Amino acid sequence: MREYAVSKARELGLENFLGTQGWFDKWCRSHKVRFVTLHGEAGSVDLSAIDKWLHIDLPTILLNIDPANVYNCDETGVSWRELGNKTLLIGNEEVRGTKLVKDRFTSMLTCSGTGDMLPVKIVAFSEVPRSYRRNGWLEVNVEKHSFHYFHNKTAWVTKATFGPWLDWLNELTIKQGRHIILLADNFAAYQVGSRSNVKLVFLPPNTTSRLQPLDAGIIKSFKDYFKQNMAKATANAILQKKSANEFSKSIEIYDATLWCLEGAKSVKKSTILNCFRRCGIGGSSEIVDDPVDTVTGDELENTLTSDELEALESVDEMLRFDEDDHTVLV
Repeated sequence: MREYAVSKARELGLENFLGTQGWFDKWCRSHKVRFVTLHGEAGSVDLSAIDKWLHIDLPTILLNIDPANVYNCDETGVSWRELGNKTLLIGNEEVRGTKLVKDRFTSMLTCSGTGDMLPVKIVAFSEVPRSYRRNGWLEVNVEKHSFHYFHNKTAWVTKATFGPWLDWLNELTIKQGRHIILLADNFAAYQVGSRSNVKLVFLPPNTTSRLQPLDAGIIKSFKDYFKQNMAKATANAILQKKSANEFSKSIEIYDATLWCLEGAKSVKKSTILNCFRRCGIGGSSEIVDDPVDTVTGDELENTLTSDELEALESVDEMLRFDEDDHTVLV
């Protein structure tokens, strides 16, 4: 933009115009121009495909189908040791960044058009994590532990992990005596074919940010609750005079799994209903209760005890726990 301004100034004979950063900042302020970082996928959506899906394809697919028999599944990565990359400092102190924490697993959520959520599916690296074994989870199964566990070398959902899960879902619907539609994006791992009682329906390419209920706020709410559970555990660690870095290193996948399961249970039914309706599923598009269920700072405070709040609010106390670098993650 500055280079363009300089070139136009030269065309007008303004040889002394330099197009400095100061000039550019003032120009942005006077014209109310903002500099933002682009993120998400909304800018790449295919509007014609969305219109066709909402007005032609989807009504045909859902003809005479009860919203209780319409499901959506999607996966999301969970960085279970990442406490944050922001910090509070005293005065003119300086601090260096730390190595990026890359410990993660994949969570797959599945919800229905009536607000129900199926057991979470987790895909991690280890066949049976050591922390699972230490806590008596020698063999994870959904009937006993209320979540699905798979593993592979990438910790991502693949055909080898999605196929068996789909078979489980098909057996469940057979026992319940019903047929369902499972909406999914065009991810290659989902291309395993429909089952007798589960019909796979794929959303049009480049439309999931607008048409997929889980992307409309359900996953966001799930991750907010996961972070809330992590924040409470961090506060407890601070009360025990541990630094944030020490606590991060002590987190095990067992802890993260519990936070994940609790986060999924905490997602409100109204949030799921709103997200489905926003994507054209479930009858009226009227929003029920809260439009998007996210965890605010006030809600987080309400979940913490007075001791935990004191630990989080008292900067001096937290700094004393980590005197080497005088920092606290926020």
